Amino acid sequence: MTVDPHISRWQRPIGWVVGSACGLLIAACMLPSLVMLVGVFFPEGELTLSMAATVFSHPRRLELLLTTLGVIAGTLIVALGLGVPAGFLCFRTAIPGRRWLALAALPAATVPLYVTTTAWITLLGSQFWFTLPTAIAKAVGVSWIQGVAYVPLVMLVSGIAFSIGQADAEELALLETGRFQVFRHVALPQALWGISAAAVTISVLAFTDITVTDTLAVRTYPEETFVQFELHASPWRGTATSLPIIVLLAGAGWLLWYHLRHHERWRTSRPPPLYPLPPAMRLLAMAFLGVLVGIFLVPLGSLAAGVGSWSNFANGVGAVYPELLFNLQVTPAAAVLAATVGFIWANLMVWRPRTRWYLGPMLILLMATPAPVVGMGLIHLFNHAGLPGMIYDSSLIVVLAHLIRSLPLAVIILLPALQAMPREWDEAALLDGAGWLQRLIHITTPACWRSVALAFALACILSLSEVGASVLVVPPGTTTVTVRFLSLIHWGAYSDVASLCLLMLAAVAIPALALTLLLRRWLLARLGE
Repeated sequence: MTVDPHISRWQRPIGWVVGSACGLLIAACMLPSLVMLVGVFFPEGELTLSMAATVFSHPRRLELLLTTLGVIAGTLIVALGLGVPAGFLCFRTAIPGRRWLALAALPAATVPLYVTTTAWITLLGSQFWFTLPTAIAKAVGVSWIQGVAYVPLVMLVSGIAFSIGQADAEELALLETGRFQVFRHVALPQALWGISAAAVTISVLAFTDITVTDTLAVRTYPEETFVQFELHASPWRGTATSLPIIVLLAGAGWLLWYHLRHHERWRTSRPPPLYPLPPAMRLLAMAFLGVLVGIFLVPLGSLAAGVGSWSNFANGVGAVYPELLFNLQVTPAAAVLAATVGFIWANLMVWRPRTRWYLGPMLILLMATPAPVVGMGLIHLFNHAGLPGMIYDSSLIVVLAHLIRSLPLAVIILLPALQAMPREWDEAALLDGAGWLQRLIHITTPACWRSVALAFALACILSLSEVGASVLVVPPGTTTVTVRFLSLIHWGAYSDVASLCLLMLAAVAIPALALTLLLRRWLLARLGE
């Protein structure tokens, strides 16, 4: 790469401006979480542990802790128990139809959580879910709905993890022992990193999202955050309520990051060999996958039937038309910022090893912070006179809330793509005198553009389904589709709610299908013969 000195002369100030803007955006994303967590110990400007001590001294905290941990554990049992076997069957066996299932898993993983929630409520009836006899039964219902919603994501992640192991190691092991022992001692240990990453991600999503828990009236830490904020008009009490789970999830995220940082990355030119299944096992596997497809599609079919008629659908769409227009304004802006800032964030973590010691913990903290705490932090920072108040009263505050919630996912998606890049490319450009912006534009971006597009599309999808933070910061006179959903679902899953969910399912299907086409060739290569 030969660097034109005239280009270098004007790209240096541009690089400084771009870097400064991204740094300011990263700081703006971190401030709400940091202000809330630090404010727990300094609520009146001086150090006090009384606010944090109430988290562990109040007898109700133990009940909240057990309920929250039970919901997370139940979600993991359902999602991993169904998703990991499905991922192995689709990516490592020659079962019929596995290619179609693997390709369909990607758009299925992008279905908003409130759509899945409404589909199950419509299938079994509102009376079944809203009149469950005990709190334990309601927690089991929350775990089932969330677990089923995350099965396609687990299926993809675990299947890809199974497909990128060392093919030579499995072939050598087959010379010494049988297929089951090879799976137990070679294939499964090589895929544990992907299964662990999926488990931590689902735990974070199950904790930070309030869609299902609010709908079924299950009191968990994020729900209690809202209650404490409303009762005492104090964001510190709400934040203090979530401290135990924030600490647990941050610790789990740090352990996973530490493990993956020292994890050997296998780069194989071909996927490992497929496992042959006996006829009886093949029929059992096909029945399992058929039941899994039914668990996902039957509720969506009942959701379509719940609309009733085209006139009901048209009326429902007309009722949420202003909210849809507002989402179409804020969602692309938040997704562009998430993909851009996430790309630079991931680039710094990969190519600047020293930055990992503070960017890594910042990423973990951003993931572990519940959405209501983010919303309260934005209120505390921007609900003031002057420029902050102007931002707070505009749609920019919703864009910032969506950016904070989708940025960690964008960084996580972009990190593997940047790690797979040959370091020699960057070093050669550096020797030719290229600055960081030139290397970013001419080398890194062309090599990782698919991952950047993936981060953008998934940020769009996550923004369309975000509710925990935006419900607190939406400006007067406007609202998002998800906030409108929460206001309607408590009256029951009527035709207007079903119409809203079908409309958003169609809106999410556009970026989901684009993602599938973008990654189709890569996924088929991972599926092997």
